[in-house]
Amino acid sequence: MIAALVLAAALLHAAWNALLKSARNRVRSLVVNRLAATCVGAFLLLYLPPLDAQAWFYVITAALVHLIYFFALLSAYQYGDFSQVYPISRGTAPLLILLFSIAFGVDTLSLIDAFGIVLVSIGIIFLARTRSISHAVYKNRALGFAFLTAFCIAGYTLFSGAGVRISGNWLTYAATLEVVSGAIFLITASMFKRKDVFAKGYTLAEWRTDALSGVLAVVGFGIALWAMNSMSIASVAALRETSVVFATLIAYVFLKEKYATKRIIASMIVVAGVSLILL
Repeated sequence: MIAALVLAAALLHAAWNALLKSARNRVRSLVVNRLAATCVGAFLLLYLPPLDAQAWFYVITAALVHLIYFFALLSAYQYGDFSQVYPISRGTAPLLILLFSIAFGVDTLSLIDAFGIVLVSIGIIFLARTRSISHAVYKNRALGFAFLTAFCIAGYTLFSGAGVRISGNWLTYAATLEVVSGAIFLITASMFKRKDVFAKGYTLAEWRTDALSGVLAVVGFGIALWAMNSMSIASVAALRETSVVFATLIAYVFLKEKYATKRIIASMIVVAGVSLILL
């Protein structure tokens, strides 16, 4: 049941990232995305118990890492295809989380779990070797920001996983994190990306799409945080990154990106790794 919900969260994550990649103005789209997420979090906090004081360090740290993550993600999508950037950034993170988990004793993992997570990352490395950008400078920038995004994902996942376990209420932690990280991002984007945020020509249809992507993001990450109470953080991260499979299909069917079909084999390797984790 837990694994099934995390897999559903993976689909939600792939969906909102695809919506962001396809947006005309990604900065503004992400701002509306985060605004919607912040509003959802604030609404939930009206009916939830207060956050345990010990968890505030993890909330603030995860929120700051999220800030770097959002801008790295925007830059990665600026230079690379969705079907390239998304698998690299999301797929490298589980391996990083596994390494940090082992190094710092965050969780106890079985050999099968660890091998499954490594297999997921092998599939992603296979994806990364597929050349979908002809211009060397743009390719290097895309890969650089994709890997920076992966490190940020590993960081906020580990801090959030540790924080949610001591928070006393996973939903309170999730809602608080959405509000804090959302507020920090909205303020920063308004200061440094003002031209993009307040650009003209924003339609009602675009607003609805961006707001929907924010809700999808909240639900998807909330499910992952809930699952971390019962599963290892690295295993949840790996299951969540099966979104790479959904992303490959989305890129091929809806975004009409080239080379997406060549990534099907790599996606199957990811599925094999996930199967070991489920076992």
